[in-house]
Order: sequence, then C-alpha cells, then structure tokens
Amino acid sequence: MALAGITGGLAWGSESKEAVLERLMTLHERLVLRTAWRMLGNREDAQDAAQEVFLRLYRHLRSVEEQAAQSWLYRTTINVCYDALRRRPKTGELLVEPSLPSEAASGLEESQKRSLLEAGLRRLTPQERAVVVLCSIEGRSSAKAAEALGVSEGTVRSHLSLARTRLKEYVGRFWK
Repeated sequence: MALAGITGGLAWGSESKEAVLERLMTLHERLVLRTAWRMLGNREDAQDAAQEVFLRLYRHLRSVEEQAAQSWLYRTTINVCYDALRRRPKTGELLVEPSLPSEAASGLEESQKRSLLEAGLRRLTPQERAVVVLCSIEGRSSAKAAEALGVSEGTVRSHLSLARTRLKEYVGRFWK
C-alpha cells in the first residue's frame, strides 16, 4: 500500500497529496539537503537539487511505497546531483590545494580537517562520491546504498574501496 503509515500512521486516503508531501518533507528534508550538499559541494546547488527532488516526489507520490520512501529519496537525490554535475561547465581549472598549516596533523583544526575532506570528495567521480556519502558519511550499509543507487552490492563495495584509497592518498599528502 503506497504511503500508508509513513505519514505518522495516517492512511493515504485521509490526507491530501499536499499534506502527505509536507509530512515527508518534514521527515526527510535534512537527509536530502545534506546528501545533495555533500555531492555538489555548495549550499545553493544543494538547495536547488533538494527542491527538484521534492518536486519529483510530488509528481510520483502515489507510486512511492512506504518501505522504499527513504531509498527512493536517496536514489532521486543522487540522480538529481548527477544531472547537476553533468550540467556544470567544464572549466579546465585546476583544483586548488587546500591551504593548511605545515604543523603536524594533530594541530589541524576540525574546520581544516573538514575542508581537506571536502576537497578530497570533490576529486572523486560522482559515483565514488555517492557511495562515500551514503556508506561512510550517512552510515548506510552497502546493501542499502546499492538499493538506493540501483547497482549491485559488489559495485558499491568496489567504488567504496577505490574512493577510500583515493581519499587516503589525497588526504595523506597534508595530514600525516
């Protein structure tokens, strides 16, 4: 049964489509925005992507199953982010290395560590970034990430392994 129970125990028929959407947005807007922000790297693009995700949810609301709502939102968010990344112009600019002090890693501030990790994430392919965001940052299992991304669990583990290796190499240049 589509959306029964996901709206706080109220059946689909007892609420308007708009009310169901509002409840789902309240429950999942932070998840969608956070995932989009980590995929796209800036707040404005993430907000645009989140808006597109919820527009798509509104259009497909009656076909989204209760058990799959969160996976549907993850998958749609990732797809919207892939679309946004493809639309970005290829500028040919070199990625700027983060400016970090030359002290040992123990002296790195949390904000510097976060900046370094974000710079490393931007260097990953969109597929690798999606897997890292879902598994390592959001804490999803490889099975749940595979379901959300529409790929096999082996593909998720492969992308995650490669992404972790690339992140380790990148971060290791600054953080010993």
